[in-house]
Amino acid sequence: MPSTKSRLSETSPKAETLRQELVSLAIRTTIVVILTWAVLYLFESVLAQQLGITDLHIHISGTVATIAISFVLITTIRRLIHRSIP
Repeated sequence: MPSTKSRLSETSPKAETLRQELVSLAIRTTIVVILTWAVLYLFESVLAQQLGITDLHIHISGTVATIAISFVLITTIRRLIHRSIP
């Protein structure tokens, strides 16, 4: 029986592809989250007062954005894992 260290060093090409896809997904998700919060912050500081939008509306929008990003991320990870399992 091979040791844990040797099993981890001998990854299959499919596992390596999955790892690369997950890293790419993590990077894209981080960028989307940063952009979403930056846009919400800029919207709150520049346009919200002129349009009569309160802090409650901004917080609700942030929560909805967080939930939407989470669902998309969960669905994408599940699809990647199901595709990688034979």
